[in-house]
Amino acid sequence: MIQISASPPPPHVPACRLPGSAIAGSTIAACRRLRQRRAVRFHVALSPQRVARLHCLRAQMRLTYQWITALPFVLLAFDEDGNSKMSAAELRGCVTTALGERL
Repeated sequence: MIQISASPPPPHVPACRLPGSAIAGSTIAACRRLRQRRAVRFHVALSPQRVARLHCLRAQMRLTYQWITALPFVLLAFDEDGNSKMSAAELRGCVTTALGERL
């Protein structure tokens, strides 16, 4: 059986969380020092060359993804006999069209 009291019990507040106490002040200062150490430790300086390289890598990954997703449609367009399989002649025609070279 559950008993319901008229007033809820006071919430438990640890001593280090009470404002104005010496423990709370030292805890807050310790947290600030820890945050500052982490910020210095994990700070990475990005040079303009590194930023440009990261942008190039992102662009290459985006283009690679677009090529991978478009590949089935390209192969379907060059499937001349409609059997959903690429023969050597169909693949040769696809490569010749894409690269402009004779194999």
